[in-house]
Amino acid sequence: MKTLTLIACLALTACASVPPDIARAKQQVDAGMTYTFYKSTEVKSIGCAIMRPTHKKPEHLTPQEGNCVDFAYAYKDALGRGMVMQERLPDGTGHAYMVVDGWRLDNRHATPVPEYHRGCE
Repeated sequence: MKTLTLIACLALTACASVPPDIARAKQQVDAGMTYTFYKSTEVKSIGCAIMRPTHKKPEHLTPQEGNCVDFAYAYKDALGRGMVMQERLPDGTGHAYMVVDGWRLDNRHATPVPEYHRGCE
């Protein structure tokens, strides 16, 4: 029981130590954008990382709307550093997120979470 409490305490401590600039960038981007699904057609991969897409968003979307790739690059732009990564989700679709200083900024999470990268899947 004490081991479980210690593990829970360590997990909470790790979550509480998100650097302020990273937390602020996540909050600002999330407050200013709305997720809208559309397929990114010209995404190029370099290993697990993806390059900034050269495609334009569909014309009916506003600058405040975007998919996971748009969110990931908005986080990177807000911080001025980081790497946009990709992964394969259980349903077979692709997903993009941003990693900086050991933290994952992902539009599917409300706050930055520790990044435990498992490699490309």
